[in-house]
Amino acid sequence: MAKTKFKPQKDETGKYGYADINGKVIIPFEYDWMCNELLREKFLWVEKEDKVGMIDLNNQVIIPFEYEKPIKFNNYSDFLVLNKEGKEGVLDFQGNVIIPFEYDAIFEKKWGGSIYFNVEKEKKWGLITAQGIKILSVIYDEIYYTTTDVDTDGFEQIIFTAKKGEDWQVVRIRLNN
Repeated sequence: MAKTKFKPQKDETGKYGYADINGKVIIPFEYDWMCNELLREKFLWVEKEDKVGMIDLNNQVIIPFEYEKPIKFNNYSDFLVLNKEGKEGVLDFQGNVIIPFEYDAIFEKKWGGSIYFNVEKEKKWGLITAQGIKILSVIYDEIYYTTTDVDTDGFEQIIFTAKKGEDWQVVRIRLNN
């Protein structure tokens, strides 16, 4: 996901928007905050009435104004980790919920060429795929990516080390079966 610098402007009322070099208003001056980076060359995070949403350069709402800061995203990703009513969840760029807003923290990771989400709830960790499939229940104290390998049947697998209580275990997940 490419990020391009963007120079939002502020009007005399303190609202953010954008006008071109000739003064033509491209994005109306109606936002309380506006990100200074374009996502994918055409999307902007903006804030209105204490809620964050995403618009395109035509001021069309892409992600509705339902979320709070902070916003998390990675340059290589098609996903957005957002905060809603104190819980984190994951959306795609079409606004579809991939992971429901029920976790205390979510961190996106790229392991073995695939995207995974470390999810935390009540100080326990689990792992969810980019398709929203839980592959490790939220029962672990710690989860670490170890390596990607090929199992004895020739299938690619991703290997994690997970701690539950005082015990560590190796977790192998077949990627393409």
